[in-house]
Amino acid sequence: MKASRQLFTLTVLVLLAAASFAQHALPPQLLQAQSLSARGQSRAAIAILEPLVQSDSHVLDDADLGVAWNLLGSAYTDFENFDKARRCFENAIHILREIPDEQMQYATALDNLGSVEGSTDHVDEAKALHTKAKAVYRTLGNHAGIAISSSNLTMVNLIQHDLRAARANIAEALRESQLTKQLTENNLASLYTAKGSLARAERDFQGAVAAFQLAIDLWTHSYGPRFFMLGVVYALRAQVFEYMGDHPNAIADYRQALSLLEETPGRNAPAYLTVQIAYAQALRHVGSKQEAARLEKEARSTLANVRVQQCSGCTISAESFR
Repeated sequence: MKASRQLFTLTVLVLLAAASFAQHALPPQLLQAQSLSARGQSRAAIAILEPLVQSDSHVLDDADLGVAWNLLGSAYTDFENFDKARRCFENAIHILREIPDEQMQYATALDNLGSVEGSTDHVDEAKALHTKAKAVYRTLGNHAGIAISSSNLTMVNLIQHDLRAARANIAEALRESQLTKQLTENNLASLYTAKGSLARAERDFQGAVAAFQLAIDLWTHSYGPRFFMLGVVYALRAQVFEYMGDHPNAIADYRQALSLLEETPGRNAPAYLTVQIAYAQALRHVGSKQEAARLEKEARSTLANVRVQQCSGCTISAESFR
């Protein structure tokens, strides 16, 4: 897999998380877990959520249990634990689709599962899930959900090299974003990252840098300069700087990305290792060949081991598509 494709997959992994549109008041434990997860404190969120979803817990009713599974899946996704995340989202989907008043949460779980499938190279499945989520949001008249699903589909289209569909989906995402006040700065930052990724694919490098900067500004304003999702945008912007021949800024952005991704999802996670490989290639461009060779060899070896471990759990349940 080439570095450019790896960085697209990185974007699907940590960028495309659907908003959580609860249609009822959540209990304090779920509100706390939701808040922690939104701030990137996923370990703390998992510690709260895991006991709540155990079969012998009986703390939550069905609706809240579906929400809990959805939140837990998102937290596992932050650490690239795709097998656990997939099972969480499938549990959420199984519960929520049967509850008429929780169809927005159901759509969110579909979108989140789509992001997991996109991250594990099940791109057709990802597209189907995001499309299904968007259809549910459209039925509900939820403009924020449509915008998020359209943004998700933009990234899937880019992985599939379908620029026409990507343009149509990002245009719909931007249009729908103007029709709602439900989108958070987190959602908007995700949307601008998708917009920047399309600009990059179209070789509109100035447009890509501008869109990525908007995403950086939004996430920094909401969560501060150490928010882990900023690592994605810095890595993507670094690649654009490389295309522009601006190697010093590219190297600076790669270093910032690695610093942010080191904590979440961690040094042995594919996201971190993918950026390390790209950083090594940037170092090679400025003549640091020995350091580049060392970093790339180290990252590729670790990444190969991680992929083997992950693929042992990479199964897709037909349940989600019914």
